[in-house]
Amino acid sequence: MPLAIALYNNTVDDEDELEFRKGDILTVLIENPHGLEGWWLCQHRGKCGLCPGNRLQLLSSSTDQDDCCQFPSR
Repeated sequence: MPLAIALYNNTVDDEDELEFRKGDILTVLIENPHGLEGWWLCQHRGKCGLCPGNRLQLLSSSTDQDDCCQFPSR
């Protein structure tokens, strides 16, 4: 799974979003899930949620699959 670093703090506006702080490292599970352009499904500190892609910068890629999260309904 690709990793991304948070460029900014993100406070949640909706229960399916993921909170993170500038400098945090997140695992990117899906970019633009279910057609949600600009949103990424990520995992951070054992939680999964949607993140605004413009607040993250990709660090690396991997081919490992991790089915720990289900896409949250919006």
